Amino acid sequence: MPEWKDLFAALTTLVASFAGAWAAFTFESHRRKREKEERNVGAGNRAIYTVYSQWNVLEQYRKEVLEPFRTRDDAWLNMAAHPAAPTSAD
Repeated sequence: MPEWKDLFAALTTLVASFAGAWAAFTFESHRRKREKEERNVGAGNRAIYTVYSQWNVLEQYRKEVLEPFRTRDDAWLNMAAHPAAPTSAD
């Protein structure tokens, strides 16, 4: 029959192994979650920048091409049918 000391040592080793594995799993899970959040923040920032760049080009087009004809009754006749497309110097 095993001694209580031997049984206690085996049980302690088993609990310590489980605690170490659980801590490693938890740490890795938090690390992956943090990395995913950082990637999502980066993707969101790139999307905001892209939308702002597109809005900026369209706003410039509105000011330079559309606004001069906005109050004119004959805008449909005088405004160019195919104005130069706005370009960006990216």
